Amino acid sequence: MTLAEKCIEIGENNEAIAAKPPKVYAAGKNSMVDESKLLPTTVSGNYISLDDVSEIPHKVECKISGVADLTGVQITRTGKNLIDNSPENVKSGYYYDAGGSVATSNAGYIRISPIKVNPLTTYTLSTNLIIYTIWYFNADGAIKRESRSGLKTWEFTTPDNCNEIRISLHNTSGAADTVAFEYAQLEVGSTATKYEAYVQEQALTPNADGTVDGMISTSPYMNIFTDTEGVHIEVTYNKSWGMQETQERFYSDFQRGVINHSISFEWLTLSKESITSIVNALSDSATGQTITFKKSAKEAAFTDTEWTELIATKPNWTLALL
Repeated sequence: MTLAEKCIEIGENNEAIAAKPPKVYAAGKNSMVDESKLLPTTVSGNYISLDDVSEIPHKVECKISGVADLTGVQITRTGKNLIDNSPENVKSGYYYDAGGSVATSNAGYIRISPIKVNPLTTYTLSTNLIIYTIWYFNADGAIKRESRSGLKTWEFTTPDNCNEIRISLHNTSGAADTVAFEYAQLEVGSTATKYEAYVQEQALTPNADGTVDGMISTSPYMNIFTDTEGVHIEVTYNKSWGMQETQERFYSDFQRGVINHSISFEWLTLSKESITSIVNALSDSATGQTITFKKSAKEAAFTDTEWTELIATKPNWTLALL
């Protein structure tokens, strides 16, 4: 075999390994995870919404309680975005009655396939198109219909006993198609955050004792909920070591009155005093760093003049709003 032929064979072998790593290789790779950086964390509630899940996929321990027939409950794990933006789930038309009827092939509207939700939970819908209506449903049919004029972002709280919503959007293409649709995101909470692609959900059935087998993490966002009211969920997952390290480093620096590294507070509604204190603690010698605050928190706390004066005190930092 010539040198050239050997090189080709080596290259083909490497491609084969990359495409389907042997079990011994996969086991070796997994063993390289530093166990000191695994941060098991237990949380509980009727609806679990996390934003700090480890980047390393892992099994999530889950157990439910609170109802008599635990095996009759379906538990679902999703990522941050609850809307599947694939073409089979976004179509021309709109929902127009309490039976969930669909007006198809309509140039004026685009509809999104029904989305599972929890009752009495706050969600935020954001999209590139103007929102037309949201229908709220339970197992017996429609609960009510709401519409908003001219909005592309909509915060709402689901009614009692609601387990599904159906969304219609205004179409701008002038034809019965979906070419104008770019994205839609539905997330837990009262703030529209940066768009994240949909992660395939897991739908699981608990054992008789309430334990749930086979749940796999998704990072950094993970939502876990059931289709049954009154169910209590307890989850143990691995927190992101990188996020934890960043938070601990920040608090260590902050206690000493100085912040040297980029950090984001886009999820927190901080007061004027808190924001001012954080900005005052930003290092005067740091370069290329960014501090991010929640836009609505800034707008509620500061006038434009006050904000301009505050950020002018730290010209070496980028102060971003999300």
